Amino acid sequence: MRNRIIRWTLSLAMLIGFSMLFVSCEADMNEVQAGTIDMRGPNDYNPASVCKCVNDYFPIEALSSTESKAILFMREEEKLARDFYTEMNQKWNARVFYNISKAEQRHMDAMLCLINKYGLTDPIGDNAAGEFQDVGLQQLYDVLIAEGQQSYEMALIAGAKIEDVDINDLVTSINDVDNQDMLAVFEELTKGSRNHLRAFVANLKTLDVTYTPQFISQELFDKIISTPVKKAAASAVTV
Repeated sequence: MRNRIIRWTLSLAMLIGFSMLFVSCEADMNEVQAGTIDMRGPNDYNPASVCKCVNDYFPIEALSSTESKAILFMREEEKLARDFYTEMNQKWNARVFYNISKAEQRHMDAMLCLINKYGLTDPIGDNAAGEFQDVGLQQLYDVLIAEGQQSYEMALIAGAKIEDVDINDLVTSINDVDNQDMLAVFEELTKGSRNHLRAFVANLKTLDVTYTPQFISQELFDKIISTPVKKAAASAVTV
């Protein structure tokens, strides 16, 4: 029992330490101005800092087939989000898309850290924006782009849908993996996706539009929307 407590305490300390470092590169929803959610991140973001944390604070553990697939899939799913938000920012010139696209790039960088740490082959390769190895993600991207091109409102709904599915996939993966570094990174990505979902829902609210979750449960959705954003170490141990 004593050894379990010690192990849990050390794991929690590493997770909090990782969160404090990762939060320096994760955009945070912290201001609402003129009906627009402003996702702000620091100017000194350095992908190498996140990789250093992943490599130095967490051991290399054997990867199961499920864990390898989860890393590669999430790398592409974060690319889907970045590519979509970049395209929507060009189409609608909306700050919410610009800022969240930068956060998604940081999520992609974190996943690349895990890919390099475990010697996996990056599924992105030389793929251009909007191109994906995973057939399901390619189909999803094509549908969402078509929806987002229709109107600013539809683009916001599509953005909420991306975060909806992202949270669902991350929660599922967290339940299926046990590597400490993967859990730490996936937990941080989930926190970011919750922030992004709050941003889109709040922006839709200014248009008198209500978003209904399609992938996560209504219960989880309500909990996310009703929970204030927390920063730094506090967010490492709270939903």
